[in-house]
Amino acid sequence: MSIEIERKWLLTINKIKFLEFTKFSEKINIFQYYIDDNEKNEVRFRKIEYKNKIQFFKTIKRGKGLSREEIEIEISKQVFDIYSKFKISSISKNRYIFYKKINDIDYKLEFDSYLNQNSDKFILEIEFLSEQQAHNFKDPKQYFNFIKYAKDVTNLQEFKNSYIAKHGFNIN
Repeated sequence: MSIEIERKWLLTINKIKFLEFTKFSEKINIFQYYIDDNEKNEVRFRKIEYKNKIQFFKTIKRGKGLSREEIEIEISKQVFDIYSKFKISSISKNRYIFYKKINDIDYKLEFDSYLNQNSDKFILEIEFLSEQQAHNFKDPKQYFNFIKYAKDVTNLQEFKNSYIAKHGFNIN
């Protein structure tokens, strides 16, 4: 088990500038579903397609907010398919991964675009090594010229992927 320290931002982007940016990023196609829906655990199964390779993962997350317990293991397609019979919600998204050095720290930035949703809205997720590092990270708008608006949504339930899978990404 590990601790995931992660912040999230709701972004509004300039599509033309973002397309320029994506030339320097990795694009991953993600389909994920959830089988458990309780206050304590989030049980997710994920299929990742990247560069003609497909991987499957089972993840259990526990907790809320900035720091959460996380257990993730790679599984077979057969296990993924078996558990899909128990799914309560699912979501598909494109993830654009970009690596950037900010204030002498290397960051992995994950920009999620939810398929069949409002196309100029993204969620930016960044994992940190410590809570202090997470708190010190400033508004991502200052680092990227394609971000028109950024709102920290780390502690808001409606921006968790499990919530979006159930209710959609209905942001105006």
